[in-house]
Amino acid sequence: MEQAAPPSTVPLGNTSPGNTTDGKILTMKMTSKVTSKGQVTIPLALREKFGLLPETTVEFVDTPQGPRLRRAQGAVSRGAKIVDRMRASKRKLARGTDEIMTQTRG
Repeated sequence: MEQAAPPSTVPLGNTSPGNTTDGKILTMKMTSKVTSKGQVTIPLALREKFGLLPETTVEFVDTPQGPRLRRAQGAVSRGAKIVDRMRASKRKLARGTDEIMTQTRG
């Protein structure tokens, strides 16, 4: 008997015969081609459903049912990366009021 995939896991490949309800699992069959560089476009419906935004790190897992794609475990979130960049730029640009006024007045 096939076990249910974790909710954040997207089945890859032709593992199901179309859109069917199999117990508690709803599977969607969508196709995408692998490019010469090994890249695959994840269909928009799946990106939206699973919150796969640009810069999201994913990992491929080899399972007995076939390859699975999921959000990478322990990956730094998109929001954390943005906050880190903002903090780094603030440190680089940190100037005192007197310095800013001197540069403004010439």
